[in-house]
Amino acid sequence: MTEDAGELDNVFIGNLGAYTRTVEKQISGDESDFDASTFWCTNPGNEWTENVAGGSEVNGFWFEVPSTVRGPTKLMPLSKDMNPKKMAIKRFESNVAHSNVEHGLRTYPRGYQPEVESVFSNTRSYLNKKAGVFFHNSKNLALEGGVYADNEIQTDFDKADNIRFENAKVIGFSESNRKIFERQRLSANCPRIGSEIHTFARDPNDSGAIFRGVSYSGFDDNELSNCGQQTVAFNFDDKVHTTMFDFWTTIEDVSISDGGAPISFCQAEGSDVTDAYITDLDSSLMPKGLEANGASTIMSDNAQMPALIFIDQRNCISWKDRCCMYCINTCLRSVTYAIDASYTEGYTLKVTDIYDSKDAIIDGSYYYEDDELSDSLFSKQRVYSVSLPPGKYKAEFFDKQGNPVWPTHVAEEYEAIQCPNSLLEGSVQLIQPDIRESECTELIKNGSADYSNSEHSFWSHKGGGITVAINEGRTGNAFADYEQSSNDDSIGQYLDTRCLKMMKGRQYEIKAYVKLQDATNALPYDCTNSDTCPKAEIRLNIPGETRSGYLEVAREYVRPDDETSGWRLLQGIMTIEKQMAVASSAFFYIERNLKGVRMLLDDISISLLPEPACDKNLVMNGNFEDSSFWARDDDKQNTKLELISPGVHGDQDNAMELSRRRESWHSMSQDICIGCMKEGERYTVTSRFQLRNGVDDSMFACDRTQYKGIDECPEMELQSWLDDGLDTYKSSNRINAANAAWPITTVGWNTMYGIYTASSIDEAADITRLTWDNLHPSKNLVVDDISIIHLPMNCKSLIVNGDFEYDNGLTAAFWENTGQDVEIDVVDVSQANDESNHGVSLKVSRSGPGIVQQLDSRCLKAGTAWRIEVSIKLVNISTGKGVRCSPTSRSRKDGCPHVTISGEKDGADQFEQRLYTDLTKVRWDAENLNLWRSNKLIVNQAMADSDSMSIEIRRFNDDWNVILDDFRMIPDADATDTGKTASGVRPMYNLQNYWKLHLGCFVILATLAFI
Repeated sequence: MTEDAGELDNVFIGNLGAYTRTVEKQISGDESDFDASTFWCTNPGNEWTENVAGGSEVNGFWFEVPSTVRGPTKLMPLSKDMNPKKMAIKRFESNVAHSNVEHGLRTYPRGYQPEVESVFSNTRSYLNKKAGVFFHNSKNLALEGGVYADNEIQTDFDKADNIRFENAKVIGFSESNRKIFERQRLSANCPRIGSEIHTFARDPNDSGAIFRGVSYSGFDDNELSNCGQQTVAFNFDDKVHTTMFDFWTTIEDVSISDGGAPISFCQAEGSDVTDAYITDLDSSLMPKGLEANGASTIMSDNAQMPALIFIDQRNCISWKDRCCMYCINTCLRSVTYAIDASYTEGYTLKVTDIYDSKDAIIDGSYYYEDDELSDSLFSKQRVYSVSLPPGKYKAEFFDKQGNPVWPTHVAEEYEAIQCPNSLLEGSVQLIQPDIRESECTELIKNGSADYSNSEHSFWSHKGGGITVAINEGRTGNAFADYEQSSNDDSIGQYLDTRCLKMMKGRQYEIKAYVKLQDATNALPYDCTNSDTCPKAEIRLNIPGETRSGYLEVAREYVRPDDETSGWRLLQGIMTIEKQMAVASSAFFYIERNLKGVRMLLDDISISLLPEPACDKNLVMNGNFEDSSFWARDDDKQNTKLELISPGVHGDQDNAMELSRRRESWHSMSQDICIGCMKEGERYTVTSRFQLRNGVDDSMFACDRTQYKGIDECPEMELQSWLDDGLDTYKSSNRINAANAAWPITTVGWNTMYGIYTASSIDEAADITRLTWDNLHPSKNLVVDDISIIHLPMNCKSLIVNGDFEYDNGLTAAFWENTGQDVEIDVVDVSQANDESNHGVSLKVSRSGPGIVQQLDSRCLKAGTAWRIEVSIKLVNISTGKGVRCSPTSRSRKDGCPHVTISGEKDGADQFEQRLYTDLTKVRWDAENLNLWRSNKLIVNQAMADSDSMSIEIRRFNDDWNVILDDFRMIPDADATDTGKTASGVRPMYNLQNYWKLHLGCFVILATLAFI
């Protein structure tokens, strides 16, 4: 015996065990000594070879394999995470079990389910009162070789899937045993069954059994006449799960001698399973007189067997007394359809042969357990199965009244191919009734729980049960769970997959009111740990995938201002992604995450949002009329997200605050409108914000020159995801979209501005998420007036806010600093004729930093000519007096500031070009703004090939305060005529023109004097 299930690498060889007896008194209730076994095997990682177990009061060999190790062995390091039930058997060969009161070899009741096939070789099991081999609740087991004789059932595969039985002898009533019975004038004990199988698979994802090279004898009806129908080589167990057959089984090179009855389907038919069949791959059991050239099928001989309508029955011989028929040259393949069982009683499936219009009506199969908790589980599906020969078919659902109907979802599955000429996958066209967009504006049915006081129509549960809580809702009924023993119990319903397909790319708003109560005293329970508060998810089944996918779609759990009775609002935004649009089923559910707490749900909705106006703000509810559309970007969901007042526009305005932050990236977030962003297009990204100290809520001014640490300013970021299959995504990086604009204040509101260029991933995205980042965790973030708006292409003027009048001249919007050692401010540069004129002031502590803006590179085509113009005034920082620069000097000491154009391609530097003023013969006016105009810029191919370009002014004398205004990059043809004065800019004095002008005046005066 192996006591604790942790024993490994032991060898049991050549042992004899006999007359094992049960105990009179158990040591404890944890023991199973009443089921005495000669060899008790709890861990398969051992060897059993040439052992004999005879005369046991119960079993010869018992594999009672648990999922965990117990006893002292459990404490050993090797036992950690060990699951004996999943382990492969090391060796089981040439063992003998005979004359045991029950079974020779069994895995009952826990079963044995190794992850890879485990083989029992050359076993001899005979004269056991029940089964020679009893595989129960098991999978992936094989019997190779051996002899199984004179047991009631030679091999019993009971709730055992993926079983292989090969190259063995099976004897119902052996010659030696027959002689003993004859001498003593005894009748053979009954039943005498060769191999018994179930009509259903324990796991729908598994298959049935394979019988190959097995010979059956000793099942002669005459010798066992007292057993009657109980004598048969193959038999179906009368225990059923549903009335649908899905234990797909094949036989090959199987023989039955002595005239024995080959097979009986009568017990299956007696349990209302009328669609059973076994595939005879080589027609080895074909009755005499028939000829087959391939696979044949043994199937139910019953009018309710759908396959009978579609096969050529002239190829069949009926074994009526065994409730089956043998059909040569016939290969069937089953297709199953699973639907929501909560409201579909009476639905039928009509399958029609497209070529000859023959059709069969299939009733659904549902396993009622007469237990409300079990029968209302979301996983309890109504299943329709049809077995078909090769061909082309269509299938359509009908309701009780005979109307075409779609039962929210249909999970279609073709069983594995069993013979070469099987029905091809895709041969059955599933008809979906048309649906209008107006039918998909609301995905939830009976969200108010008011359809009935007794029936929870359309709703089921994923643990915890579901009931209608009469008059416990916000205005009427509510749904409630009634079993609170698990953490992740939930209530939900299936969504109509037609709507998900039609609305791919659209967004829905999720709202559900939730009330939590202490299950022991019904007092309100206020969830404070966000990680355990209710959330909404969708469980997806995708055709071709063996596992389910899970999407979290709502987690924000807030208290509405007008709610005082314990109800909280769970809300979120759901984008119909690709995997949702192709799902065969989508189960939406709200999960409690707390045991010992009762959950009530009311007013649940998933409502279609209007299609985005792509020329408007892509951010929804950016001014925070309420908390709709906003969530937390927080891995643990422990931050606090709430509406506060006042907002930007005063006491009647809201803003949103995120507190209790633990990471620099913790922020509020929104999945913005998708389908609007186009690759290469540009968008202005803005947000008003305040920073507050987490300890005392005092205002805090960040430092735009700091990139790490407590003083760093936050930034806005965008990230897009492409649905790349079940629970997998292809994503862009989190890309900076906007930064805090200069200057930063602790009085009132600051602003973030940025220009974001959309990528190919943004254009095709299933999700594009807006977040904030790089803010020290000790700071609370408050935001308001958030927008992402398309910026039209304007190749007549490439610079945005070059006049610095954006935002009423309060900030240097859309301009960034280069480097840390720079101070940027907005200043008044008004002239006498200009009441409101702002410019930007640059001060640097070294000559490198400056100011920069991204350009629209689409305008810069190869061969085009451009000019840069800017009005500049230079002031000595120490004296406050204006200074002159030399237009011809390249020195940072006295040379005029220059402009740099640079570009990147695929993230690498592509070019950099410095531009100097072409007004070299002018005299700089120290007291006023001066027109600075670049020499002509001709775009070459390297520039044109860049995917991002920027313009900047930097590298000037760090003793200067540089004041800029009217910064433009324009086509050369539109450049300012230097013979004229630009508005608000005093002319620079051209000395050559000065002397020409004065010489002309002298000539005129001399001429007049002469006259």
